[in-house]
Parts: sequence; C-alpha cells; structure tokens
Amino acid sequence: MYLNCHTGFSFKYGTLPIKTLFEEAKRCGIHKLALTEINNVSSYLDMLRICEENKSAKDGLTKYGKTPYQLDIAVGIEFRNDHELIYIVIARNNRGFETINRFLSYHNREGKKFPHRAPEFDQVFIIYPFGTIEPDQLKAYEYIGVSKPDLVSFAIHPLREEYEYKFVALHSVTFLPPEKNKNGKLIYRDHNTHRLLRCIAHNTLLSKLPKQHQARKEEFMLPPNDLGKLFEKFPELIRNAESILNQCFIECKLRRR
Repeated sequence: MYLNCHTGFSFKYGTLPIKTLFEEAKRCGIHKLALTEINNVSSYLDMLRICEENKSAKDGLTKYGKTPYQLDIAVGIEFRNDHELIYIVIARNNRGFETINRFLSYHNREGKKFPHRAPEFDQVFIIYPFGTIEPDQLKAYEYIGVSKPDLVSFAIHPLREEYEYKFVALHSVTFLPPEKNKNGKLIYRDHNTHRLLRCIAHNTLLSKLPKQHQARKEEFMLPPNDLGKLFEKFPELIRNAESILNQCFIECKLRRR
C-alpha cells in the first residue's frame, strides 16, 4: 500500500538510510512497498541485497543465522521538475523499469524538463498528484494519488464515484517518525533534517523556506491499521493502492559479496 518511499538517495530531500527504510518496514509489519527515489534509482540494488539477506533459508533463519523478515519491493521513480511533483512511475516488471530508466536518462542527458503529461509508457503504472488531472483523462495504467490533505476535496469530487477505481491512497515515506521528549512533546528530528536539506537545495534560510518546497511532517511509515484509519472513510483508496502494488515486481540476480 506504500507507493512512494524515499531514502537519503532522494538527494537533498529524503533522510532515511536504505537499511533504516527496511527496519521501518519491519517495525510496521509491512511486507511490500514501492521504492521511488526522486529523479534517480541509486538505492535499489542495495535495498534488493538487504531484502535478499533477510529472507528465510532452509532452517527457518537467514543464511546468516538471524531471524528472517520478508520484504518485497517494487521500483519506480518520482519525477520532479525542481520542487514540483509531476508524477510517480512504478514499474510492473523489469521491462517497465528499463522504460522508466531510458526516459530518465534521455531527459538528464538533454537537460530537458519532464513533460507534465507522461508519454506512452510500457509495463508501468503512473500516479499523478490529486488536482493535476481529471480521472476521465487517464489512460488504463494511470491513476490519481490521494493523500491525507486531499481527502476533503476528494470527498466532494464530482467524478469520485464514477471513477472510484482511478484513485489510490498516496501516503509518502520520507523520514523517521517523531520522538517524544520527557514532557511527552513530539519532536520531529528527521523532518527538521529534511527541511535543512531543502534549504541547502534552494540556497535559502530556514525561515524563508516555502511550504511547497518541503514534505509534510507526517511523511513517515505507519502500521497497516494506522494507515487504514487515515483513509477509513474511503477504504477503496487502500484497496486500489494494494492492487497496483501486488501487480509489480522486479527480478535481479545479485552477486554474493
């Protein structure tokens, strides 16, 4: 159900080491997620290695004799022009991943911005931010992501019921959850680190960093029940997100270290 997860390889944006994202999935009881770094794919091989190392061996433990944890990942890219989220593209399989990489490489090589409407892609799912496109304009493999702040607008959307199958829950993961201090106050350390990274990216002061240039402080992983509560009035959003994730896989033969 997590269609948009970042690590620190979403440069000057994400804060999580790759191993920490795995540990967060384990803490929350998540067994599949989509890793979608911003405009790059640098973390994917390391995450696949970590997932492989934590799989169960014949004796019920990992090959290193530790308690196993099964985490499968889908892979994709969150495409942005500067601070603007254009769309998230998730590969259905290896061929789709190749298509995404060719698209990214072309625009990097030519120094071109990404188009606001994705081109014809093969073997992928595309998720547009809520409010940037109408559901009756979508191709068969395109969807609209609805995050918590979008729920009020989603509830009164005139095409919501007719195109129920075109909307998906989009809860991004960018940093660790807050900690409680001795007085019980929540301290958003990782979110503050993220904001400092955004200041570096935009060469500005923290006091002058616009809201639209930073992630919401709620972008951390939640257990399935807690995530379900966020979207409890619209359970179809969770079901649609799970349906997409269940159709995506990546195969990679990893060399032993």
